[in-house]
Amino acid sequence: MGENVTSVGAWGASSIYTLSHTVSIIVRYKDSKAYVIFGTYGKGAFAAIGDSSPFDDGTGVAGDKLYDGWNDLDDAKLGVNIVRYLATYTSPVIYHTITVNASSGGNVYPSGTITATEGAVVNIQITASQGYHIGTIIVNGESVYTGSNNEDDTYTLKVKVEGDTEIRATFTEDVYTITAVAGEGGSISPSGEVKVAYGESITFYITPEEGYRIKDVKVDGESVGAVEEYTFEDVNASHTIEAEFEKKETVIVLRPGETYYWVNGQMLEIDVAPFIDPRYNRTVVPLRFVAEAMGLSVEWNGENREISITGYVRGEYTELIIPMKNLKKVKVKLSGKEEYLYESDGTVYIGGEEKSLEKMGLGKPVIYHSRTMVPIRFIAEIFGAKVDWDGETRSIIIRL
Repeated sequence: MGENVTSVGAWGASSIYTLSHTVSIIVRYKDSKAYVIFGTYGKGAFAAIGDSSPFDDGTGVAGDKLYDGWNDLDDAKLGVNIVRYLATYTSPVIYHTITVNASSGGNVYPSGTITATEGAVVNIQITASQGYHIGTIIVNGESVYTGSNNEDDTYTLKVKVEGDTEIRATFTEDVYTITAVAGEGGSISPSGEVKVAYGESITFYITPEEGYRIKDVKVDGESVGAVEEYTFEDVNASHTIEAEFEKKETVIVLRPGETYYWVNGQMLEIDVAPFIDPRYNRTVVPLRFVAEAMGLSVEWNGENREISITGYVRGEYTELIIPMKNLKKVKVKLSGKEEYLYESDGTVYIGGEEKSLEKMGLGKPVIYHSRTMVPIRFIAEIFGAKVDWDGETRSIIIRL
């Protein structure tokens, strides 16, 4: 049959039969007359002309003849029958299976095991559930698609069927970023870029440093007020939260001769009114009330006879000790009435360092009606306060 024969046949009596599962050949011959070979290979059919002719058309049905080389020697009929054979040949249909599965967090359609014909194009619709995105799509062990966080929710995979195929889609939970920033004077917790999964809630806590207070909290650029905490509930997007702080400003208003005073607009009462010391023409105020209004702690140590004042002043920790022993009794005239003041020697300890108030030009603390009184300038210098006099209302205004 020549060098290009793709199947080896064997003949007996009057037929040659194929020995290959991919090629089917039917041959009949007689002497040196023409012959034709018909057969199939893969999905195609073929015909070959030789010296003789097959008796039947290869169907095995008696009487179905293409050409009888013993009786019919018509070349035209031979050609027609060859064309008819090739034209009416139906290629066998080849099927393959496509196996489609997915992880939790989404679905695929169609899913499971699908049967499709070779050469067909099958569309696989891949859809992430709410709160998820497509992670990867793997076809026959190789990744063909990788999704992005919070973006890829659906994808259509087009598969050309060329053999059995396995497809797996994975889904990943969406994660959002909440950027938390605190300005000078405080903190926010947690802080930085905080990752939050879809649907979760998270609370941020805002804490001012000593000497500061919360000025404002902004969420996504909008003010939510000077809150100490804020909760993002059922998170489904990225957000920002920013805390702003400001130094505390305490405003104290006192009037000489009056027992009422005001702290940040709130009226309070003290048992000893401020007065003007006629010896120096200085206004003195009750130390404890002013210090406590500033947020400082005031303690009396009876054993050592000293006043201890501690706390933060303008963000810095302050510790002041005022000894009140070896007092000097002084007679003064207040509002036309004789009174007695008990004056210290002016020694104080600031952060453990001894200082002389007299040398600093701040005057000396005195005890009047069992209350320690200090000059206004003492308040200004020691506590860094700003002191003003309102002549119209005859008021002392202390700002810290």
